[in-house]
Amino acid sequence: MAVSTSPIGFEGFEKHLEISFSEAQIFKDPNGLLRALTRPQIDLFLDAAKCSIVSSLSNDKLDSYVLFVLTGRVGSLDQSPVVGSKTVSR
Repeated sequence: MAVSTSPIGFEGFEKHLEISFSEAQIFKDPNGLLRALTRPQIDLFLDAAKCSIVSSLSNDKLDSYVLFVLTGRVGSLDQSPVVGSKTVSR
């Protein structure tokens, strides 16, 4: 079976970003947990991981984000550095 690849380079292994929050004060609404984070708050920790949101969708049950990790060219997911776990605290 042949495997096709995109000339853009988006195919490849999925990258994972895991963030543990150590202080409840980071949330504007502690009952909303991660969904209560504002977009500027989300962008702040994604900047640290060299990620950016390129598309998002939301409904009453979940928020979905498409992220591309950059390493000198747009969409270079297959050559991006592995990002480990990051703890965000005030």
